[in-house]
Amino acid sequence: MVEKVPPHRHCKECGRPIALEDKFCSEKCSSAFRGKLKRRKNQLYFYYAVTAMILIAALIYLGYG
Repeated sequence: MVEKVPPHRHCKECGRPIALEDKFCSEKCSSAFRGKLKRRKNQLYFYYAVTAMILIAALIYLGYG
């Protein structure tokens, strides 16, 4: 027998079932998600900077600088 589950979505941070109009189950999950997002963004900027420095170093080493 198939049991009907009411329409819902899951918290983006912890995965608990929540109402359709919500994105997080609590303010704690919301702030944790924002913190992770900020760290990922900073990590991406770091990788871009390292890639640019390697490219510049390679161009200087090859004599194009």
